[in-house]
Amino acid sequence: MNEATMTIPGQMYLWSIERAGYNVDEFLRTHPEVAAFVQQQVRPTIKQLEQFAKEVYVPLGYLLLHEPPVETLPIPIYGGKTSNGRLGLDVYDTILDVRLKQEWLEEYYEENEVDSSPFVGKYSTETPTSDMVGFIRQCLNLEQNWMQTLQTPDKAIDYLVDKMEAVGVCVFFNDVVDGDERRRFDVEQCRGFALTTDTVAPVIFVNSNDSSAGRLYTLVYEFVHVLIGVSAGYAGYADTDADGGCQDNVEAYCGKVAAEFLAPDHLLIQKWRTIEENPIGEPCRTTTAKRVGKLFAKHLYYAVRSGQTLYLEAYRLTGLYGKAFDAFMDSVN
Repeated sequence: MNEATMTIPGQMYLWSIERAGYNVDEFLRTHPEVAAFVQQQVRPTIKQLEQFAKEVYVPLGYLLLHEPPVETLPIPIYGGKTSNGRLGLDVYDTILDVRLKQEWLEEYYEENEVDSSPFVGKYSTETPTSDMVGFIRQCLNLEQNWMQTLQTPDKAIDYLVDKMEAVGVCVFFNDVVDGDERRRFDVEQCRGFALTTDTVAPVIFVNSNDSSAGRLYTLVYEFVHVLIGVSAGYAGYADTDADGGCQDNVEAYCGKVAAEFLAPDHLLIQKWRTIEENPIGEPCRTTTAKRVGKLFAKHLYYAVRSGQTLYLEAYRLTGLYGKAFDAFMDSVN
């Protein structure tokens, strides 16, 4: 019995290939079977279509459409490769993944009457920079010289994350997209972002491929986004464009606050930059905790144990399954 085949418009293949960031001509040259699909010389089987969709990171359902859907980034990303109007697929998929976790948190908080973070959107860019820096220290219960007591930038990052999650902000780190080792998340596309508008569950994402000093700066920068209630991200250190002008008043403000917050420790940060960082890599479980988010994992743990969330959904949200899921959950609770 012959396998069922599908008729897919040629433009959908070309759109999918370009969307994934491949050179269309080169891709078709190295994938002659796809070239035959494009020319309508051969119709793909379901299995072949699934394989193609996996290779170009496109939902299978999209290929069944008559014309490409319109896709835009859910939030602005300032600077870098994604600010030129083109969709940055890795950024797009990462935002959707973090947003999925945020939606689960919002439902969980509502069902369990968890107090939301009262400071989200409490301030604006009209707040003097020095006042905002003071509030960050107050909100996170930080001593004036808190960073001086820590030996490495990674310890400073972990310390800040714990402080932020203690006040209800979930922080996620990742260096690949959708758990795919082939898709290393380029810092020139995005260093980090915050999803905070109209939500009781503010979240921050930080690109783990950045340097330790870069991740520390991004963490503070995105926390300012949370305080002023703006969902956005950035891909460059500076708050100015190539011509020296500000890209956006909000982003310029976030950059100034982050810089002033870290300014007293700039010599220490400079010293950290000269030290070879973590040559053997972090233990697997620590990396998983940062990717899943410790605060998120704690809420998910209690939801699963209480029967509010099925294991299948928990597996989907964490990307962990079976014994690996159980072992990780036990390690963070």
